[in-house]
Amino acid sequence: MSSLSELYITMESLIKLNHPIDKRLKQEEAKLEEDLIRTEILPTFTEKIESTLAQAQH
Repeated sequence: MSSLSELYITMESLIKLNHPIDKRLKQEEAKLEEDLIRTEILPTFTEKIESTLAQAQH
């Protein structure tokens, strides 16, 4: 399971447990989400796109 999925599951669990999600926690979630997308998701997409383009050029 990816870290991003774990973040979403954690937030969903907090909501289900009626844990208050204040503005600070929402901001931290958004920052962590952005960081995970930048460091885990985008590099994978970029690699796959570059690979596909390289194959298409041959």
